[in-house]
Amino acid sequence: MDYVVFGRANETDAEENFIGFHFEQFAVQADSAEGALEQAEAQMCQRLDDVNEQQNKQFLGFELTGLRLSDYLDLKAEIESGEFELFN
Repeated sequence: MDYVVFGRANETDAEENFIGFHFEQFAVQADSAEGALEQAEAQMCQRLDDVNEQQNKQFLGFELTGLRLSDYLDLKAEIESGEFELFN
């Protein structure tokens, strides 16, 4: 099954003070929602490492949430407009 997974990381300064959020989005194929989140977790770690290396940004923790691709397509306009909140 196809999923779209969103990641939100806490960006911090050198003293680990919160600066803001860093968002990523992943297209994932998995047999279950749990499997999709596991795959996205590994991808999120890699992307944050890449951003840290390329842009010298620091992160302290992240969270993931996802939708089946069909649900994402149905809600895409609301997600992009901010009407549908992915993270509570």
